[in-house]
Amino acid sequence: MKKIFSGLLCLLLSSAYIFASDGVFEIKDNSPVRAGETFVLKLIPSRIDSAATAVFNGQKQMLYPGTIVLKAFEHAVKYAKVKPDQASSYGKSIVRSSKFQSLFFTDFPSDGQKYSIWVRADGGALCLRKLVNGKSKELKWNWTRSKEYSWRCLGRYSADEIGKKFVLMSDGRTDKTTIDTVILAADKKFVPKGKYAGSLVFSLETDLSMVGTHQMPLKVISDNKSYNKTVSFKVESTDAAKNSVAFTVSSDSYINIPLGKSAVKVVNYPDFNFYNKEYTNFFNKPVTGIQFAVQPDFIALNCKKYPTLPRMASIPVKLKLAGLAFLHTEYWQGEMGQKVAFYHVKYSDGTSVDIPLQEEINIVGSARNPAPSQAKFLLNAKSPVIDFNLCLFVWENPYPDKEIDQVVFSNDLTRTFKEENTTVPLNVSSMSSQILLSLTGLKSMQDVKHLIADNTRKVPQENSVTVNFGRVEGSINPLLFSTNETGIMAADNPVFDRYLRVMDKIGCRIFRLHSGWSLQKVYPEGLSGPHNYVPLDNGIRKVLKNHPERKIMLCINKIPKYIDPLKKQDRIKFSELCVDLLKHFKKEGIRVEWWEIYNEVYFKGIKPDRSLWKMYNQTAVKLKKIDPELKIGGYAPCYPTISGITDFYRYCGKYIDFVSWHKYPTGSSKTSDEYLMNAAVGFGEDVKRIRRALKTEAPGKKIILALTEYNMNFNWKPHDPRQAGYKGAAWTASVLYNLIKADMDIAQTWHSRGGGTFGLLDKTATEIRPVARVLYWGNHYIKGDYVESRSSNKNIECLGFKNAENSGILIINKSSKPVDVDINLLNFSPLVENSFEGSTKVYSITESGYQVGIDNTLSKNKFTLKLQPFETRLLIMSY
Repeated sequence: MKKIFSGLLCLLLSSAYIFASDGVFEIKDNSPVRAGETFVLKLIPSRIDSAATAVFNGQKQMLYPGTIVLKAFEHAVKYAKVKPDQASSYGKSIVRSSKFQSLFFTDFPSDGQKYSIWVRADGGALCLRKLVNGKSKELKWNWTRSKEYSWRCLGRYSADEIGKKFVLMSDGRTDKTTIDTVILAADKKFVPKGKYAGSLVFSLETDLSMVGTHQMPLKVISDNKSYNKTVSFKVESTDAAKNSVAFTVSSDSYINIPLGKSAVKVVNYPDFNFYNKEYTNFFNKPVTGIQFAVQPDFIALNCKKYPTLPRMASIPVKLKLAGLAFLHTEYWQGEMGQKVAFYHVKYSDGTSVDIPLQEEINIVGSARNPAPSQAKFLLNAKSPVIDFNLCLFVWENPYPDKEIDQVVFSNDLTRTFKEENTTVPLNVSSMSSQILLSLTGLKSMQDVKHLIADNTRKVPQENSVTVNFGRVEGSINPLLFSTNETGIMAADNPVFDRYLRVMDKIGCRIFRLHSGWSLQKVYPEGLSGPHNYVPLDNGIRKVLKNHPERKIMLCINKIPKYIDPLKKQDRIKFSELCVDLLKHFKKEGIRVEWWEIYNEVYFKGIKPDRSLWKMYNQTAVKLKKIDPELKIGGYAPCYPTISGITDFYRYCGKYIDFVSWHKYPTGSSKTSDEYLMNAAVGFGEDVKRIRRALKTEAPGKKIILALTEYNMNFNWKPHDPRQAGYKGAAWTASVLYNLIKADMDIAQTWHSRGGGTFGLLDKTATEIRPVARVLYWGNHYIKGDYVESRSSNKNIECLGFKNAENSGILIINKSSKPVDVDINLLNFSPLVENSFEGSTKVYSITESGYQVGIDNTLSKNKFTLKLQPFETRLLIMSY
């Protein structure tokens, strides 16, 4: 039980309250509640001496001094009938047993004050009577008749006018009078509503979007003083899938099958060595009931880096089984949905069955989000070179009565499936190796079916979101809504000027200068040759002109061809080029504060010589000597590979202010919309994983994180049209949503103009694409603090935010269907309606285009929005 003490003195004796000044308020609630039930908060005051206002979840209720609440059935006269009554405030009420019968009889306060007499009654009329010489005498009739309970006022009196006691009598009509509650109110402004039991009742409807623990303020205002209390309550899920324990098999219902002669030792394949402490700790205990082996041997198939590995390996079985469980992973990856390998199950009678392994369906590559649709993700295991997503794939044997002779594991697809990846110009699949860690035979068909159902179980979705404006979760970094500039050395033309006018409106705070410039363009023959400063200077000056808030990140994107990082003297030359450029900027008064060294180097893994790390350190040290305030970082790998980023920090951490990386979820324009939208969640997970890894390397040090390139597709043959349309806006908004929730520091789209569908604008800067609109929203509205925001549906993302100017909601429909979304706002004062400007500004991006409007109906704490497929909507609610 919780209490708000709002008086000068409060003593609690048994169940009675002794107080001075304003009083004591007891708080009761029904937490925890199940999603879909009503959370009820009761504020029960002792008798108070001055008016007070209670506020909870935007609801405001008045507490009036001198209010006496009487349960009618406790004051029934002898011949009146007390009956059970669900519609009453206390479960009982008084009803007459004859015409013109006295029903209620009690004392009247003798404190000299006047009191209004309120009666909650239904049925016939009521007569107020006073006692004169021991007999009741008619004082006033209230002729209200009703078929349900209503409040009736019988006038305002003092003890001098009504006497020491008063009576309530029914009339003689056929509709019987029933009395529930009687209130004596000293404050003439007091008007009761609904059931009134001497307490204030606040209610809050819950749903699946509210699952979790919430904290909300309760405020009591009395005598111009405010008293506050935080109310904590819990909403529990009713979803069986979330509450159920994952299915496990018993120890006698499976058998671990040795991998046989095809197994290799990890010592010969260092890229595959993820057998570390984290791996051992995870598999030292049974997973889904199966005790997997932890020894460092496995079957790995042929890949470009390890061409001596086989394309085909056989595993003897010689058992009748209900199914097989494969613990497997993949080095690098193929395209989503692509067949990358297969298991060929051979029976002793000569028949066989092929089981295709498809990317992100039943196997997950190193550079993929671990969310297979037909397998269970178990662990992200880290080798010194790359991450591995370990999955458990369970296969049901269609012929359990046949003996399985052997299982053949192969990635020689040309013979079996005759399929190759032709859509991706960068053939990543040629670099990939599929790895089988363990093969388990399952004896029980029931176990097989249970495991498959458990591994592919989907949580049912509802369309509701909850935004709690009273609970701040973090701050939104203004550098998140930024981009890459790709033509900085070709700025002396009208198109660039037009482009800048649009970019000024979008308001990006940090421009990354990537393609369009390089050290070799500025120093075509090194320091001893000509220096081509002017085009770069002119471009940067134009970008920074009249924008003191804008920052430049200079990406040292290409190592000049005349520099070999393996040579010590060339590494010195590289650092001297960067130093000369910084000195030139200083001399010219050009602000270049951020220096990103490298761009997508070590694509095939960190080289043992680590010459690039040595060159980074030499360069960073020299740059910092000239300007200690510079922000220097890198190394901008093409994917957020933990092992590579960790290695970079381990060797260069002393000179790193920020860590950067890139991410493009797909390389095919044929990748499904559903996949792309789901992949946006991974951007936030990347931030969390990288921050955890860097915290281990440098505990206590604040390291800025920067996603310096991203869009949905790295392939430009062909361009993906979705990037430049409304689907691109929804996807980008989702990425930003997930980055914000992960407390990301910097994000920059690839890129600002041209590049087919990549640009925020077309190459002539006349077409403003939907993604540019999203960045405009971010730079102008989505700022300040973000608040607790929950959704019951993974395809509906919602972000609440507030700042000194306004509060707002960003909501994204990531599905291909229109949806009606129920919005719950907690700790948000209802908006004041404005017939001219509306209470809310509404911005929307749909297939129909970009719409801006106002809405004067969103003035309550609960409302419904109708969203179109892949719609991105922003609601700005001014104070």
